Amino acid sequence: MAANILGQRRPLYFTLSDRNFLPRTLAMCESLRVFDQNSDFLFIALEELTKHEALQFDIIGVEVRALSSVLDSETLEILRSTRSFMEFVWNLPSLILSRILEAGGSFSDVVYLDADIFFFSSPKPIWDEVGLGRASIVRHNFSERLARIFLDSGEFNVSWVSIPNTPNGIKLSQDWTANCLDLCPDKPTLHNGRIVYGDQKYLDYWQSDFGDLIHVIQNPGAGVAPWNFENYNFASHPVSIDGQNVIFYHFSSHQFGFPLARKMGTEYSKVQSAPDEIYVPYEKILKEKARQLGLARWKSRYEPLPKRAKKYFQRLFESR
Repeated sequence: MAANILGQRRPLYFTLSDRNFLPRTLAMCESLRVFDQNSDFLFIALEELTKHEALQFDIIGVEVRALSSVLDSETLEILRSTRSFMEFVWNLPSLILSRILEAGGSFSDVVYLDADIFFFSSPKPIWDEVGLGRASIVRHNFSERLARIFLDSGEFNVSWVSIPNTPNGIKLSQDWTANCLDLCPDKPTLHNGRIVYGDQKYLDYWQSDFGDLIHVIQNPGAGVAPWNFENYNFASHPVSIDGQNVIFYHFSSHQFGFPLARKMGTEYSKVQSAPDEIYVPYEKILKEKARQLGLARWKSRYEPLPKRAKKYFQRLFESR
């Protein structure tokens, strides 16, 4: 077994996705396993996997669990019947995280990871700056141009959320869960005097509500994404921004597997095209993972051809 690079830290990572995200999910899990072979890792599958698909995760030490094994049927039925699909999915990270913490274990922290992120270097620098017993969250770090557009999206996003296995950590996770169960809207909404949006906008209030328990990740290589990539100069070998290793990149809005698929939303790429240093290796890996899973014709975030063509010509026009 490889040496534990995190010292006293024993995080338990988990992610979740449906079948449409399987190659992304496997790619993300493998990318983290390159740098951390020891930490426990769970994949909560929203749909049943074939034995072959589950085996691909088992090979790299990622335990596949059905959603029904983590959350009770009554809770799931209520959520499915009262929420849109997006709101249903956005409720899951907080719920699962709090259930894992409440069940107890020898792990030091529970970390939720979005399935469409990808690790280009070790997360150790993140853990080095997060004190034991503290939660950690990552800023959007919007570019100046986009910060004016996404005023209601929140300062933080849920691509990485770690909460410690402590009484205070459990309280934090339960508070997040209660808020999301109360309201987890798919558009910004004023609620109890606060703007809420999905599960992520609640993170804006954590520092005022929970004080020093919350650590905001400072390393700029954590959470590079379409909404902030134009802030940086990219380089390859290793993948870096302004001389700093990219730890993980968030491939939000990335489409794959069909003609005119976009690398990112038009609003993000209006000024600057997607960086090849990031997207070329990722798309190569997605092809490999799709083949490995037996999904030769896999399409991700698919849109009908007329809609894609319209967006494609809009991008051409806007880039002039």
